[in-house]
Amino acid sequence: MGIFNNLSAVTIFLLSSAITTLGNKFLVKNLNFHRHQLLIILQNIIIVSILVCYNFLVKNIIKFKRFKKWCIITVFFSVMIVSNMKALSCFDVSIYTLYKNISIVFVAITEYAFFDRKLSPIGYLSFILIVGSSWTGKPLKKSELVGYLWMIINIFSTTAFVLLLKHIIDNESSRLECVFFTNSLSIPFLLILSYFIDDYNKPLNLTPFVYFLILFTSLTALITAFSTAWVLKLLTSTMFSIAGAINKVIVTAAGIVIFKEDLEFIKLISCCVATLSALLYYYDAVKYKRQS
Repeated sequence: MGIFNNLSAVTIFLLSSAITTLGNKFLVKNLNFHRHQLLIILQNIIIVSILVCYNFLVKNIIKFKRFKKWCIITVFFSVMIVSNMKALSCFDVSIYTLYKNISIVFVAITEYAFFDRKLSPIGYLSFILIVGSSWTGKPLKKSELVGYLWMIINIFSTTAFVLLLKHIIDNESSRLECVFFTNSLSIPFLLILSYFIDDYNKPLNLTPFVYFLILFTSLTALITAFSTAWVLKLLTSTMFSIAGAINKVIVTAAGIVIFKEDLEFIKLISCCVATLSALLYYYDAVKYKRQS
């Protein structure tokens, strides 16, 4: 039953996360939704509205007095989703996902440092492969410097968010509370960012399809948020990040097909290396668990 729960949680996380990433990329690139913070705000408002309705109509399980302990993690959550959207707008989906794999190394190193866990040679090899899979073979362009800056910010904020969320979830906070507070408390912060960063001089082409896609990605983002909390409850922070690496391989392949990105040999090699690194770490983690 435990294996079934783990597989179910990871599968739902992989599918919903991939669909959300691709949907947001389509909104930003193909439909030219250039107000990135506004897009996130709209999605968060939809998510919070659904949760509030569920809380009052079905179960009154959100403890609103606990909002203070979610403030710090919400800052990292807000920085993570904003930098994620900015980096996604600067790179092709395939390149973006390969760079994002580096966050796995930061999560693992931090987790091992705090919990004093030893890393085997296979574990070290998997991390080297993860970093290696992020190499695209392309020279650095000046126009991409901003994108790399957003990616660096995203890597550090993702690491902090995942570890803090794991700590809070392990202390018996409900998944509903987790999703509600991170999304609701981030709205004021995102409104400020939207005022200073988003370009309100250019009009938006708000067609019915755009509204539909915003609603659809909000629902998939809601599923992703719940499955993230579910996976973190069942697995370690590093194993969650490894699941993210597999997700990035799926998104990379989908990005090449859907957005008709250049099918380069180095991209294919990077995807294969990222997959191999995830499998190696999974094998090492299972072996470590059996021995402990």
